[in-house]
Amino acid sequence: MKAKQIPPFGLRMQSDLKRKIEESAQLNGRSQNAEVVYQLTRLYFPERFKQGEVS
Repeated sequence: MKAKQIPPFGLRMQSDLKRKIEESAQLNGRSQNAEVVYQLTRLYFPERFKQGEVS
């Protein structure tokens, strides 16, 4: 699904977690949104990483 087809999802989080996402996103050269999606994909679909589907 293309990004423009995905409805926005508001997310509230504690400031310390938000800082971690910001730091991780910057280190990995991703937007904060992309970093959250990446980390959740790693957690819930680890098989995609073994197959090289996600970078």
